[in-house]
Amino acid sequence: MFNALKYVKILEECGFTTEQATATIKILVEVMNDEFATNNNLKMAELAIRSDMNKMETSIRSDMNKMETSIRAEIRELEVRIQAELKDIRHSITLLENRLTIKLSGIMVAAIAILKYI
Repeated sequence: MFNALKYVKILEECGFTTEQATATIKILVEVMNDEFATNNNLKMAELAIRSDMNKMETSIRSDMNKMETSIRAEIRELEVRIQAELKDIRHSITLLENRLTIKLSGIMVAAIAILKYI
């Protein structure tokens, strides 16, 4: 705590008149009140900062949850597309196998027919 009377006496001991010492300390007190933060000011600032940090944390968590949900949905969409493409590929392979089987069967029939005449 600031003891103004103590400082007025110190200034008077140094040669200040009572009016000079009082005016000097008044100015000092005014400057301190205007420029210096009190414990109450610091506690209020701390509470405001903590409140802002809690709001930011809540907002960040919310954003992260939204992003996670979005990413999971995108992954599900990709899985569905990949499954569909794999199904198409399997179907194409089956068609190629069938065509190959038919062609090989035709070649075998032709080969048997040729061998029959040899």
